[in-house]
Formats: sequence, structure tokens, C-alpha cells
Amino acid sequence: MAMTSVFQFFPLCERVQLRLVSKGWRDALDDDRNWRAVDFGSMGAAPPRQVPKLLGWVVSEHGRHIHDISTRGCFVSDDAISAIGGNCPNLEVLIADEFVQE
Repeated sequence: MAMTSVFQFFPLCERVQLRLVSKGWRDALDDDRNWRAVDFGSMGAAPPRQVPKLLGWVVSEHGRHIHDISTRGCFVSDDAISAIGGNCPNLEVLIADEFVQE
């Protein structure tokens, strides 16, 4: 339980990578509390192809637990915004300042 509460403060990319350490860590990282707020802007200068793939995985696996998403600094397509809307029923805050038309 204590380990789970620490993981919510890790940047998104680190949370995803740390899931590979062990089954115990994956189970702890998949706890709902770790996915209430997701900040894709914390990824820094991620390759453009990495953001849509990761965003798709996050919203399909954890969307029902997400309340706050920031895509600040990331290029996000209309399809990605639709995926967020379709998979995140508890979303309260969406910060998106860049879009790419497909």
C-alpha cells in the first residue's frame, strides 16, 4: 500500500517503465490512485510517434480512473481527443494546447 502511494508522484514514462520490474511493482503501479492525474507533458521531448501510442494505452487501460489529463507541449490528434472522451468517463480536467489534424 505504501509503495503504491509513492508511484503516483513519478513521471508518466517512469511509471510505465517501472511496471516491468516485477509483478509486485506492476500490480502496485496499476493501482487506480496512480492514474487519477496523467501528464503527458512530463515526457519532455518524446518522439511524436511515442505519445499517441502511450496515450492510447493509458486511456484504454486506466481511462476509467483518470480525472485529470494534461497534454501540454504534445501534439495530439482529433482521434486522441476522441479516445480520451470515450475512455475517461470521470475526466474533470483536460489541458490540451496543441493539436494536429489527421
